[in-house]
Amino acid sequence: MDPKQKFNYLYAIIASFGILFLHELWAKQQTVAVVPYSELEQQLKEGKVAALTIREQQIFGELTLPVGQRDSPGAERRRDVFL
Repeated sequence: MDPKQKFNYLYAIIASFGILFLHELWAKQQTVAVVPYSELEQQLKEGKVAALTIREQQIFGELTLPVGQRDSPGAERRRDVFL
C-alpha cells in the first residue's frame, strides 16, 4: 500500500472531537429558559424584549439580556419561552 493512501485514525479521532466541541459551543448559544407570563409583561414594560413570536400555545421572545442579568454593555441576546 502506498504511504500516501494510508488512513490515519488519529486524524479521524481529532476531527470527531473537534466536531463535538463545535456542537457544544453552538448548543450553548441556543439556550432557552421558560419564564412566567408576568415576567414577560415586566420585560416588555422595561423595553428589554427585542422580538416576539406568538403561537397557539406559546410565546417565544428574544430578550436583549438573559433573564436575571442586569444591564451591561455588550450583553448577548437570548431566546426565551414565555408561558
